[in-house]
Formats: sequence, structure tokens, C-alpha cells
Amino acid sequence: MKQRMKKLLLTLTSMCFVAGALAQFNDCVESGPRIKDWVCVTGSVDNPGTLDETEKIICVGDSAGTGVSGTTFNNGKKTRKIEYDCQEDEEESGEITYSPSVFWEPPIPESFPDCGIFTFTAKVKGVTGDTDCPAETEAVEVGTFTVKVVAVEDLTPSDGALIPDSSPPTYVVCVGPGDVTVTASPCPGLPEEELPGCWTLVGGEPIEQGKLRRKVSKETPSDTTFTCTAGTTQKKVRILVVKIEVLEIHFNHDPNSANSDGVTIKKDKNTDIVAPEWVKASSKNDSICYIKNKQPDVKVKLKAQPASVTSAKIKASSVNELLPGLNEQTVSFSDGVSSLITFTMSSQLLEPV
Repeated sequence: MKQRMKKLLLTLTSMCFVAGALAQFNDCVESGPRIKDWVCVTGSVDNPGTLDETEKIICVGDSAGTGVSGTTFNNGKKTRKIEYDCQEDEEESGEITYSPSVFWEPPIPESFPDCGIFTFTAKVKGVTGDTDCPAETEAVEVGTFTVKVVAVEDLTPSDGALIPDSSPPTYVVCVGPGDVTVTASPCPGLPEEELPGCWTLVGGEPIEQGKLRRKVSKETPSDTTFTCTAGTTQKKVRILVVKIEVLEIHFNHDPNSANSDGVTIKKDKNTDIVAPEWVKASSKNDSICYIKNKQPDVKVKLKAQPASVTSAKIKASSVNELLPGLNEQTVSFSDGVSSLITFTMSSQLLEPV
């Protein structure tokens, strides 16, 4: 009987303990969830990609740039814990994705004001729109980009006398055999085949591709302007291939005096020889007479080609021992023809002529 009572009491005690434990569990008060901060593992550049162009040739004042293609990334990771009082904690995770952001060292300017060769290094990094983990990836070098910026440095002719203070610089060449070659010099010194489309050289006739050299013939009178342009730089040169012709010569230009000109003589007993004694158009070529120990003047009418010639410094050299040369004189032209210009002989006549 006593044994039965002990078993009963033991069974009742065990039931009370279990019931008490269940009551304690059912009374748990949940203060969660408690969401912790994200733990971020930043991604990285997997493949930096390649430059769309590695070199560009432009003109002064222009802009240049290139893109990057094929960049890929290793995604980043983010995790955070969610804690509870009355249940097991949870963990939330996600991937961080990136878009490429390219920058240059040094920065590429909006335009290039100076000529030269410039090198820039492209770098790429990953940027994300994830506000939980906004950190960027480390930057990685993609490659170098070279910009050649071209300007007109000089434009020079192979022949000719420069007219002082002329604009554009004007060179005078006398009619004769051969050509005048005008050569353009780029900065930097690139070969003709590398010059960009913004480089132009016009005027005259091309030599080879015509981007660096052009020419004009000296065999005929001409007025040619050569213009070289590269972006905001430009140079011009004007070449005058000039022919001067004598239309008339007046030796006895003052019939009433022989002090500064020739002596009046007769063609025959009834006809005086009158100026002009020499006329190109009619082939007139009369005799003349001078008194020795005089330094006479002659009057000359001239023609200049091309008609755009407005003035020229002209002198004459002696071709024999009878007449000296003529001193230099500045001659003005209107539509290519001068008025009668007085030239003084360069020395006295040593013998009568």
C-alpha cells in the first residue's frame, strides 16, 4: 500500500514540473525583432575593360575623349541579423551590384588651347545605388589615351622678297623658270598622312597630298594666296609672280632744253625726232643724242602684271658702256599701268651718245 502511494506522489510531482515548465514557456514576452546594421563586403573590378580609342589627333580649340567598354565587377555582399526573444534569430543577405565610373588622371580638358602631345590615364571604379552599402570599389587602371593637338606653326615660301609690313605677308618673285613652293609646318611635327581633317592647306597646286606643300609657277604672272588652317590657328602667305614691261621711253622729254635730257635731233631735214623715242606697241625705236658730262633723266611708262600690283621699286642696269644704269625709283601702278616716271641715270655720260 505504501509503495503505491509513493509512485502516485512521484507521478503527480513530475506532472506538476512539466506543467510549470510549459506555463513558463507560454509566458515569453517578445521584444524583437531587433534588426542589426548591415555588414558590407565591398565588391571589386573583375575586368577593367578596354578603351574605345587609344589615340586621337585633333586641332587646337577642339575637344577629345574616348569611352571604356567591357567593364565587369565582382558583386559585393551584405548581411544583417534579426534577433528575437522567443524564437531563433534570422539572417538576411543580398548582393551589391555596381556600374562603371570612369575618370582620368590628369583630367581631360573641355578643349585644348595649345598644340602638343598629351597623355591621360583612364581609371574605372564601381559605384552602386545600394543605399545600405554605398561604398565604391577600388579604382583600377584601364589604359592610356594620347591626344595629339595640331596647330599651324609656320607657312613659308621657297623664294621671293618680303614686302615689309604687308598683311598677309606678301612675297614678290619675278617671272622666270621654276616654281615657288609654300611649305606649312605643323606643331607638333606630324607627317602628312597623320594630319587630321581639321588641317587644311589651300592655294596654288598640291605637291603630293597637298597638306604640307603647294606650289605656284613662276613662268606666268599671278597673284596667289596660300592659307593653312588648323582649328583656331591660321596663317596666310601671298605670292606675287610679277612681270614688269616697259611701254614707252622718253629720252628727249624736254625739247626746249638739253640740261637734263637728250638733244633734239632730226629724222630727216624736215622731221624732228620727238619723244617717246621707244614704244613697245608700235616697235618705234628712234635714235637719241646726249651731250657728255651730263647726268640726264629719262621718263618711262611701265606695265605691271598681275594688275593687283600697286607699287614696285624699279631700277635698271647698264647693258653696254654707252649708257649707265638708272637709279632705283618707287613706281605706282593703277590697273597695272604707271604714269610717266622720271629716272635719273646712275652716273654722268663720259662720252657723247
